[in-house]
Amino acid sequence: VEAAPRALRFPWGVVATVHSHATNTPEILSSITLLDGRKQIDIRNEVQKTATLRKEGIYFSFPFALQQPQMKYQGATAWVNPETDMLPGANQQWFTTQGGVYGKGTGNSVAWTSVDAPLISLEDINRGLWPEAIHIETGTLFSYIMNNYWYTDTPAQQGGQFVFRYALTSGADTSPAQAAILTAEQRAPLTSIRHYNMGWDPTLPDKGAGFLKISTAGVHIIALRPLDGENTYLMRVQNTNSTDVTADIEFPTIPVDEVYAGSVMGDHTRAIPHTDHSLSIALGHNEIRTVVIRVKAR
Repeated sequence: VEAAPRALRFPWGVVATVHSHATNTPEILSSITLLDGRKQIDIRNEVQKTATLRKEGIYFSFPFALQQPQMKYQGATAWVNPETDMLPGANQQWFTTQGGVYGKGTGNSVAWTSVDAPLISLEDINRGLWPEAIHIETGTLFSYIMNNYWYTDTPAQQGGQFVFRYALTSGADTSPAQAAILTAEQRAPLTSIRHYNMGWDPTLPDKGAGFLKISTAGVHIIALRPLDGENTYLMRVQNTNSTDVTADIEFPTIPVDEVYAGSVMGDHTRAIPHTDHSLSIALGHNEIRTVVIRVKAR
C-alpha cells in the first residue's frame, strides 16, 4: 500500500487524510479525525473496489496496544467474551457485533465501534481453519468488511464505492458502559428537528429542559414509544454494566401518574413505586426491563 498523508485543523479537531491503494482496490481515502472536545478518534474509509471472482477477504486492521488483553464484543443484550462465553462447536473465526468491541489490558482499555460493518475477527483474519477455541494474546481487531468465500445466496463478487466508518476511545479505566455509549452515539445519534409552535404558548423554559434524565451510569433507554392508552408510553431500560444497579430515572418537566413493570408488549404486570417526577428500578447485570408509564394530562 502506498500512502500520502495530509493533515488540516478544523474548529472541531484535526483531520488527517490518507490516499492509498491495494490489490483490487484502486483508491482508499481515509479521513482520520482527532476531536478537540473529547478523547475520541473518528475514521471514515472511502473504498473504491474492483469486482473480482477470485476468492478474497478484505479487512481494516486495528492493532491495539494492550498487554494481557481481554476482548469482548457487543451482543444483543450483553458483552460477549469469546474465550469464555462460547458454546462448544461455536464459530471462533469471526463474530457479529451489535455495534462495538471493548478491550481491557494491563493499565489500559479501549472502546471501538463500527457503524457500517458488523463482522469482526480477533487476533487473526479468517483462514478457514475452524479452531475449537480462540486465545486472545495481542488484542488485534480486524473489521471484516467483505469477502466472496460463500458461494450460495450471496453475490460472487463485490465492486463499487463503499464507505466504512469507525470511532474509538481509550484510557486507563474506560468501562463497558462508556463503550456502550460510544456505540449508541455512532449507530443511533440524536437528530434535531426544528419545532414550530404554530401560535400556541411554549410550555418549556427558554433555555430548554430535559425530557428524561438517568443519573445511573451505564443505564440506557433503548426504546420509548406510545401505547394505545391515553398519555401512556412503553419504555425499555437496559443495564450495560457487569454489576447489578438501581436505576434512578427522572422526568423533570412531565408529571408521572402511574408506573408499571410491563411485558415486552406493554401489558401491566405489577406497579412500581414512583414520585411525581421520578422512579427507581432494580436491574441485574446486562438486564433489559420494560416499564409502562402513564403521565398526567396537561
